[in-house]
Parts: sequence; C-alpha cells; structure tokens
Amino acid sequence: MLFSLILIISTYFLGLSLFSAFFPKHRGIIKLIGSLIFGNLIGIFILYSLSLVLVSIGAEKLALTLSSLLVTMLSFSVLFFVWKSKGKAIFELRLDLDEKILLACAFIFSAFIMFHTFSYDPSGYLEISRHVYSDFGANIPLIRSFSLGNNIPAEYPLFAGGGIRYHFLMYFQSGLLEHLGMPIDYALNIPSIMYFTSLICLIYALGKYIFRNKYIGLLAVILFLFNGSLGFVNVIEKNKSVDDILKSTEYASFAPYREGDVITAFWNLNVYVNQRHLAFGFSAVLLALILFLQMAKKNRRNASLLLGLSLGLLPFWHGSAFLAAAMIFASLVILHDFKKEAIIVLVTAVAIAALEVIFVFHGSGTAPSIHVGYLAKDLSPQSLIFYWFLNIGLALPLMILGFYSSEKRLRILFITFSLLFLIPNIVQFTPDVAANHKFFNLWLILANFYVAIGLIKITKIRILPRYAMVSVLVILLTLSGLLDFIVLLNIEKGKIADDANPLVLWIKNNTSPDDVFLTSYQIYHPVGLAGRKVLLGWPYFVWSAGYDVGARTQLISKLYSLNDKEDLCNELKKSGIDFVVTGGEPNDYPGGSDNREFFEKSFNATFITDRFAVYNTRAICTVENSLINDVLIY
Repeated sequence: MLFSLILIISTYFLGLSLFSAFFPKHRGIIKLIGSLIFGNLIGIFILYSLSLVLVSIGAEKLALTLSSLLVTMLSFSVLFFVWKSKGKAIFELRLDLDEKILLACAFIFSAFIMFHTFSYDPSGYLEISRHVYSDFGANIPLIRSFSLGNNIPAEYPLFAGGGIRYHFLMYFQSGLLEHLGMPIDYALNIPSIMYFTSLICLIYALGKYIFRNKYIGLLAVILFLFNGSLGFVNVIEKNKSVDDILKSTEYASFAPYREGDVITAFWNLNVYVNQRHLAFGFSAVLLALILFLQMAKKNRRNASLLLGLSLGLLPFWHGSAFLAAAMIFASLVILHDFKKEAIIVLVTAVAIAALEVIFVFHGSGTAPSIHVGYLAKDLSPQSLIFYWFLNIGLALPLMILGFYSSEKRLRILFITFSLLFLIPNIVQFTPDVAANHKFFNLWLILANFYVAIGLIKITKIRILPRYAMVSVLVILLTLSGLLDFIVLLNIEKGKIADDANPLVLWIKNNTSPDDVFLTSYQIYHPVGLAGRKVLLGWPYFVWSAGYDVGARTQLISKLYSLNDKEDLCNELKKSGIDFVVTGGEPNDYPGGSDNREFFEKSFNATFITDRFAVYNTRAICTVENSLINDVLIY
C-alpha cells in the first residue's frame, strides 16, 4: 500500500518537473492539474515500457515492482535536476482562493460518486452499482489481468491471444496499484478521483483564463455536472408524485438501451462513473488546449513538442480523446495565429499515435464508416434538429446567442471545436455507433462556455425581470442532471463474490498467471476476477473493441460440443487452452450447453464447486487421464 502511494506521488513530481521546465509562467490550478496529467500520461507510459523490457528478458515476476521502483527513482531524479535549475519556484502553486474552494469541492464530489458506485466489502465481495455493472464486467478483468495475471505485453483478457485494441493504460495503472498492495477499490477509485477532479478544475480554468471570466467557468462546471437535456419531461410524465421522483432508480432517459427513449444515456454522470478513463482523456485534451492558447512567445517550439508528445501517448489512455484532440488541432492549424506550433503539435501527436497503432494495437479493429445522424431514427433536417434539441435542451439556442455575443477570438474557438459535433454525426468510428457519444460529450463541455455567455448576456438586457429569467433558465438547464444525480444516489450496489468465491481463490493459488481458460460468456466470471485470460468473454465487450467474435464463438461452440477425447484434446492444445471450466448458466454458452455430461463421464475434474468444475488440459489430455484422482471438491 505504501509503495503504491509513493508511486502516485512520484509521478506527480515527474509531471511537476516537466510542467515547470516547459511552462514556467503558469501558476495556480493549471500548474497543479497540469503536473498531475503530464506526470501520469508520461510516467505510467514509461513504467509500462520498462515492464515490457523486463518481461522480454525473463523477469516477468518482478517486472511491475522493478519498473515502479525505476520510475520512482527517475521521477525524483528529474525533480532534483529541475529544482537545481529553477529553484524553489518549482513548488510554488499560488492557487487563488476561488481555485482552492473549487479544488476542495471537486475532490469531495469526485470521491463521493466514485466510492458510491464501486467499493469492496472486506468479507471478499466487490460492491458495484447497478448502472455501472455492465462496463465494470470488462474493466475488472482488465485490471486483474495486470495485478494478478501476467498481461505484459498487454492483451485483451476477454479475447486471449488477440493482442490489445482497447485503450488500457488507466486500467494498467489500477492493476499496478493493486499489484503493489492497494485494495482494488482504492486502486481504481483514487485515479478516478484524481482525473474527474482534474476535469472539473480544467473546465473552470478554461473559463477563467481563456474566456477571462471565472463566472463563465463556474457556470460551465455546473452545466457539465448537471446536464441540460429535456429528459426531465420523461421523469414528470412517468412519476405520479414528488416522492416517487425522489425515490426513483431509473435515469431520466437511457437511449439506446431503454425502449422508447430518444434522449441518450450519455449526458449524465453515469458515463463518467462507468468509463473511469474518460475523464483522463478529456482532461488531457483540455489541458493541451489551455496551454496552447496561452502559449508564451518564448519556447513555443519546445512547448509544442511536449504537447504533441503527450497527445501522441493519449491513445493508450483513450483513443476517442486522441481523435478529438486531432480534430481540434487540425482546425487550429487553419484558424489560429500559431499555425506552425499547431502543426508541430498535430504532426508529433499523429506520428507517435501511428507507431502505437502499428506496433502496440496491431492495427484498427474496425475501419470508420459513414453513419449519418448518430442515433436519430428520422434523418430529415427538421427531425435531426429536433433530436438534438431534445438531447441538448435550451443549451442549443443559448449557445447560439453566446456565440454571437462573443468576441472574435472566442467565435474562432467555437468553430475550432465544432468538428467534434459535425464529424461524429457523419462518421461511425467503432462497431457500436453509440460509442460516438465521447465526441459529443467533449463538444458539449466546450459549448457550455457559450451557453454561460448567453446567460450572462441576458442579464445585461434591460427588459423584463432578467435575473428571474436567467434563474429559470439555469433551473431548466440543470433539472435533468439534478434528477439523474438523485437516481445515482438512490441506486444500490450489488455484490459480486471475489475472494469469497472459492473458485477465484483456487485459480489465484493453483494456476499460472499465463494460463488461458475456456469458459462460458458469464460477466464477472471467477476466471476473470482471478486475473486469468479467457478464450472469449462477454461477446458485446469483445465485439465493441473490434475483435472477430464470430470466429471465436464458432471455435468455442465446437470445443464444447466434441464428444471424442482425442479430438477434444487436439483442439484444446491447438487453441492454447490450459483449463476448461464447465457449469454456470447454460445460456452463457454458445449453443446453450457446456457438454458437462461428457466431461464428467470422460475426465476427472481438478477442482469442483457447487456451480463449476475445472479440468486441467495437461492432466486430462494424457494416456493416464482416467487414473487421475487428485480432485479437490469445495
């Protein structure tokens, strides 16, 4: 536990050193958060790279610990070197009072929502909120593949042998922290808190320093936390009383996952407690944008190179955030005065990302395709406008007012990030078009500044009760988000047996971290909780990450349907399967059967629980398999 905390501190100091060296004029909240983002973005990448080297020379058992030690030493060495050059100014943050208050509030709020949706029962159970249950079914096995398994070089643990096509580095970081002794809820929640706090602070900083009005920053934070969709209309229609609303456990809108809904599920805070890495990706983009727009006349080239390097590493953390940054900086090349610097950032970032795609992600799983209208059913112009009005609410006309009320440089900035809205309305980047929501989320974060300008503009119109009008508009702009926050508070956590599950403990203690299992599709399968890879996990997770689910499904169906021992063993060896697990729900198997009668009749199980039986391939695929009697029954 102590070593993991030291590592967190050391990566911050690495970022502080880099930030002080390349952006020496910045102080306050930007320096504090910028150091955190740079330190983790670069430090964790270095740590993963060192782990790759150590694994390649046969030191896989010590790779994570030694890499952590080396990065800690590197961070403090760089800090000492920069301190000798810059002096004590490196440690001077000089946060304004408003920044201190915002930081404290953002941290408390972030800590609450992260631990409220995910925690750990000391008796051995994961406690997971119902509305994050699905995504965590993919995230927990990924974390455990690093903390308990041997997953360097990284593979997607739900698709053994298929390489990695998913942005994994935050979950590598969480797995690393758990490996170093931190409980898994802290290992995931502490980075989540840091990055969501960072995102809130950077939204405020963008308003304060780029829009030059801290009240615009504060309004943008409020509009971010409490979305302005018209989902509250659904809540009022579906609930008979205020008491029903206050006890509700269903979000205002949940398209495309709830039949009949038009407003998407992606505007409320649920998306950030589900996709814990999303806040980091957005924070990196906003930080790069702030630093670029405030770039000093001196040292522009070096600062641009660091921004390009940082954004180039972003695909490891969040691929969509990288694409969003590329769209923004491509626009800056055309529209901003610092064209050369924008080109340096863009070319550096794209070049580094291209190398990652080739050598780490092994190419894209799915080529982008044309898909007009995002999730809208009717693609007529008037229907599309109405669709987005339902999803964005009164923010739509207010941002238009804010745009026309802004000075020229801010109008140019609005045009700069408009690609984040336009392109995802035309192009589908992943197998699941719903995943385009990340671009709209970031676009809305930036568009909210113009909503705030629009609100402030109304206060200056000397007609009608303007302050009362603005108060009503703010209520309407945040009502859906407030109702969704009540739902987040009301949703109870379910329990998933972790160490309380005897199969999880047996796998941890009796199998190799490299072993591959043939299992059902079950979400939160004990094999994944124990950090081992499976031939195929829950198909949606694998499909949405760009893997060939069809071929792997056919293989699993074949393996569970074979009734000849020799044929089965040949196929298991060919597929690299070390253990076969039967049991669980029949519907979680392709074809609806695990063929357990054949396995029970033909082989002795290595381990048995009340739900599962485990068969060791090395044991059952020998001439003497019928004589093996060392079965453990729990």
